[in-house]
Amino acid sequence: MLRGASVILAPIIMPRGSTMSIQHYYDTATEYQRDSGIQWYHEAHALACQYAATYKAPLHIVAALISILSPSVSWERNLVEADLTLDAWRKGKEFYGLSTYGPQIMKASTLLADLPAVDDVLDYIGTPRALKTRAFYHNILKPNDPSHVTVDRWMLRAHGYTDDRITKGKYVDITNEVKRIALASGLVPCQVQAIVWQNIRSSVEDQPVLPGW
Repeated sequence: MLRGASVILAPIIMPRGSTMSIQHYYDTATEYQRDSGIQWYHEAHALACQYAATYKAPLHIVAALISILSPSVSWERNLVEADLTLDAWRKGKEFYGLSTYGPQIMKASTLLADLPAVDDVLDYIGTPRALKTRAFYHNILKPNDPSHVTVDRWMLRAHGYTDDRITKGKYVDITNEVKRIALASGLVPCQVQAIVWQNIRSSVEDQPVLPGW
C-alpha cells in the first residue's frame, strides 16, 4: 500500500489492544473507503499481472518483488520502482536509486537473479519473522485467499497500540480481529484490512487517502 514521504504522527490514544478499535474504523469507513478497500488488492493483483505480461516474468516473482520493495515506500512509488527494476532486469542492467532499505534491495536482486519457484519464493521475501511482507505478497498474488492479513504500523494504531513495533503476538491479535470482522461482513480479510487502513490514515492525517503503508 502507499509509502512515500514519512509522516510524523502524534500518538493515538486508545485502549491498548482494544478489539473494538478496528471494528470502529471498519464501521465508520466512508462509502469511498469501503468500495476502494474492497477492490484494492484485486487492483494490485491486476497490476502485477500487467507487469508479469510486460516483462515476461512469473506472476509470483512480480508479486514478491513488489512486496520486497514495499517497506517505507508509498504504494505509488512502490509500483514505479517495481516497474523500473523489472525493466532493468529484462534489459540485463543493474538497478539503482531504490527507496526502500538496503537489505530489501539485496533481496530484490537475489530474487530476480534466481527466479525461485513459487514454493520457494517466501524464503527470498524474508524469514518467517517478515510477517508483513510475506502477507503482502500473498494478498497481491491471491486476493481472494482468506488466510493472510497484511499488518503495518497503521493497523497497529487502529487496534490501539501506541508502539509501532510489530511482534508476532500483535500480528496474530490483529489478524484474528480482522478475520472476525471479515467473517461477520462476508468479505475477505484483506478487504477489511484495506478499508480499515484507509479510514485510520485518513482520520490521522485529516485528508482523504488511497491505501498505503
